[in-house]
Amino acid sequence: MRFATLSFLHVYNRRMSQLKNILFITYFFESNDGVGALRSRSLLHFLKKRGFDVDIVKRSTFGSIGEKNFYLWTILCAFKVLFSKQKNVYVSCGPFNHLLFISLACFIRKKKLIVDFRDPWSINIKTGYGKPNAKINRFKVFISTVIERLVYRICTYFIVCTEGMKNYYQKLFGNDDKIKIIMNGYDFDIAEIEKYKDNNLKNNQLLKFVCLGKFAEYDEQKAHKVISKIKDIKNQGYSVHIYFVGTNREPTFSILKQYSLEDCSIFYPRMSYKEALKIAINCNIAILIIRNEEID
Repeated sequence: MRFATLSFLHVYNRRMSQLKNILFITYFFESNDGVGALRSRSLLHFLKKRGFDVDIVKRSTFGSIGEKNFYLWTILCAFKVLFSKQKNVYVSCGPFNHLLFISLACFIRKKKLIVDFRDPWSINIKTGYGKPNAKINRFKVFISTVIERLVYRICTYFIVCTEGMKNYYQKLFGNDDKIKIIMNGYDFDIAEIEKYKDNNLKNNQLLKFVCLGKFAEYDEQKAHKVISKIKDIKNQGYSVHIYFVGTNREPTFSILKQYSLEDCSIFYPRMSYKEALKIAINCNIAILIIRNEEID
């Protein structure tokens, strides 16, 4: 009996050790990779804090050769999956072009695959990334859809970040047995940001608008509508300031000039989400462009 108990504990400990070993694949990870990389960094911090042994593979893992050539990086990732000791593989998407090869490597080695879609893939192609007059590449739609369905059959969990994405993929896959929702959030104490709030700046005739991230890059037509409304507000006698954080200067600045709002606008470079919120907390209204309101 004692031998059987010790044997059981040995097998149990070994299995738990395997469950806590994760190969963590995320092409975008560094702070200068944009706000999308924050999702992976937060998850990594969460796992390590809870005792998981995580081997991370990011854009710089294989040196300058892998950084310069995404397809070579993909091949090296697939080999990493095939020959690594980890039984659990997490992969963050996008980009998506490496997903098929990593999934097949997991299938061959019978590893548990967890896929995190922080952006939809096939639907973005199908809808022209939210642009109304975009030319749709039907071949890319077909390929992305086939790969998504195959990956869903292989994976243990298929993670999405919005209800709209879940509804779309539920229809595509025919069920939602493996689909889990993990929404985006933040990984810092919000009280740290509130310290920067200036309560003395309240002025009913001054309105401050803020955009965190891309703006007209997503859809110039929608950007025109937003800027036009801000112009209407200004014409009603309000003083307006517009702050763009991490937004590409063009084509947004060109639209601002058309409405004579360029002198009311300030562009900040990319910065951490935490630093960006220090600007946003002293603004009245947030503006953004949503490519697909049903999905995003």
